[in-house]
Order: sequence, then C-alpha cells, then structure tokens
Amino acid sequence: MNTTNYTALIIPAEGTEPICLQRVGADPGALEDLVGGAVGALIRGDWHVYLNAEAQVGSVPEHLTKLAELLLGGAKAA
Repeated sequence: MNTTNYTALIIPAEGTEPICLQRVGADPGALEDLVGGAVGALIRGDWHVYLNAEAQVGSVPEHLTKLAELLLGGAKAA
C-alpha cells in the first residue's frame, strides 16, 4: 500500500473557484479524481503539473498557462 501524500497547489480551470492547498495521494486514482479524467503530466525537477489529458492546449486558460510556465522555469521575468 502506498501511503505517500503530497501537497498540491490546486488551481481550478474555472475562475469561480478559489486556489487552495490540498493533500493528495500519490496513487493514479487520486490524480485522476483531481483532474477529472485521464492524467497528463509536465515534470521539471521537483515540480509536477498535472492536467486533464483530454483538454486541448488552446482551451487551458491563459493565466494557468502562464503560471505553469513560471513554475516550470520556462518563462522569463518581465
């Protein structure tokens, strides 16, 4: 049994829900519940960004894309 948990920064795709911290299990089922379906991942160092794998890149809100770029070190500071 895997008892590992991680702290996740949850940024809902819909802007009507608040950003929050949540403990998340390391098992695939917990991640699927979190993203609402199949899991797609972006991993850089110790940062992991999990998204719904069925989401179209163009449908991800711009603020989430910019945050992911900053967290993953892909964006330059303005």
